[in-house]
Amino acid sequence: EAEGMYIVSTGEVQYTANKALTNLAEQECYHRLSRGGWLSEAALWTSWVHVGYAEATTACELALLKSSKILQLFRNNSVMAHIAVEYGTRFHQRVVTLGPPLGPFPTDYSVPFTHYGEIVTSMPRNIRIVIGLTALDAVSRRTQLLGGNFSALKEQVKNARCTLVQNAAGEAEDIVILTALRLENENGQILMRLGRWNEKDSVAEPDAGLLCRRQPAGELAYTTINRLISEVLSPWTAAVVLGPGHTSFDMMQSTWFDIPTKYIKTIYTACTVITDDL
Repeated sequence: EAEGMYIVSTGEVQYTANKALTNLAEQECYHRLSRGGWLSEAALWTSWVHVGYAEATTACELALLKSSKILQLFRNNSVMAHIAVEYGTRFHQRVVTLGPPLGPFPTDYSVPFTHYGEIVTSMPRNIRIVIGLTALDAVSRRTQLLGGNFSALKEQVKNARCTLVQNAAGEAEDIVILTALRLENENGQILMRLGRWNEKDSVAEPDAGLLCRRQPAGELAYTTINRLISEVLSPWTAAVVLGPGHTSFDMMQSTWFDIPTKYIKTIYTACTVITDDL
């Protein structure tokens, strides 16, 4: 059983996942880590057993953050302790539910759907507000400026209308979680959305792309994609065979608030299987 999370302080390490335990393709089993990289984060929040091994490729040093000590870091701060417990609960939920078709099996190197922004957006409203206001406070004390829109963004955060976090550079990021469907038939044709209905102006507007939904707070991507299929593709739901999902990250600068917005999109592949009953 893993003791905790290993963080590379200096040098380089290569991690190799056990193909038999993780069901990964050969090319997905190998990962090189340098300073700042880490392994076995899952050990902080679960009873984790290693599913691979790491080897030093250069002279290196690793720091060990023991899972038995994690809550001691926050023993003098009840708010941080509460946030850590909520964070760990959601991380644990993903570890124990992962695996096809929801996503790849977790490894020491990666646990899908556990990006910091993904976890925070799934946390309770009051905690999202605390994290967002903390990030906003950091913005006001750094060089990142919002001009006259600072108050408007603060109201958005206080009303939980956006999820704001601090990135590794200490800057504020708005997080948007999306789930999309790439549905292909037996002829290789892909189902695409051609436009959207503008209810305000009662007019159709061109907007081509995959079928996509914003993922509600607290909902897993697999739940969102199944809801999308049942709502949009009924009565052909039974013909859709859902495959694995993969996550992509896109950054755009908000023109209104002048802060980066990170779009975390999980795209599920699927195919149609037509039977005599359909």
